Amino acid sequence: MWNEELTNDTTELAMTPARTKILNVTATGFVVHLEVGFSKTLRRDGSEMSGGGFYTVNYFVNETVILRAQTAGQVRPGPNPRNGTVVEA
Repeated sequence: MWNEELTNDTTELAMTPARTKILNVTATGFVVHLEVGFSKTLRRDGSEMSGGGFYTVNYFVNETVILRAQTAGQVRPGPNPRNGTVVEA
């Protein structure tokens, strides 16, 4: 999310974890749930604009793979990371 929000117009960017929780532990791995708040300030055409929001990301982690699924807003329990993208394999 940091990389998505950071642009050439960004003058300030902050990310703050709002909630972190292990959702599920199984014999094959575990699911970690994160809700993150962000705020940013942009400068365009000499004017500054501020905004922000939340996003939710869930990770499935085991010894061989990390899968990630993300959605906008604070969503519980969040997206299924097994349907997400491979972060590491």
